[in-house]
Amino acid sequence: MASVGAGKPAADGSPRYVVNYRDPEGRQRRKTFRRKAEAVAFRSTVEADKLRGTYLDVDAGRITFRAYADEWLASRTFSLLSYEATELRVESPIVV
Repeated sequence: MASVGAGKPAADGSPRYVVNYRDPEGRQRRKTFRRKAEAVAFRSTVEADKLRGTYLDVDAGRITFRAYADEWLASRTFSLLSYEATELRVESPIVV
């Protein structure tokens, strides 16, 4: 069961509210809100989503560029020369 509690105040002194909950896999999660009404609404939504089976893990879609690039490169059917050239481009540091 999720809970809403008072969190550490913000830098400007305004209150913060923390929702502690467990996802369907049992991992403990936490989300912070500025208003208590938002925290209570989020808690209700998370609990309802878990009961309906529609809960979506916000971290599930996160993947590093390195992992994505390695998987993508392995799935390509380049010639050896093209593969090596593409691998060098992927391996080189990204300049912003």
